[in-house]
Amino acid sequence: MIIGKIGNTLIVLPITAKKKNKIHNSEVFIEKGEASLNKDSLVKVGQPRSVSVELLGKKYGKINNNILELIDNKLKHICDI
Repeated sequence: MIIGKIGNTLIVLPITAKKKNKIHNSEVFIEKGEASLNKDSLVKVGQPRSVSVELLGKKYGKINNNILELIDNKLKHICDI
């Protein structure tokens, strides 16, 4: 999930398939089917990464505004904003 851009570098949040029952404070749950995901997944809000634009492949889906708001609130909490 892309959260920012600086030149040719993007700031992204990893999304991973949910494999455990517990969701940590720094994660946001995304239900299967949302954003074209084929499994229940977690956005790892506490693990932002920077990647080159050239390394990205095709766009798979779009996250709805309700989930984006949850992610935004988690980011603000983690960054103490």
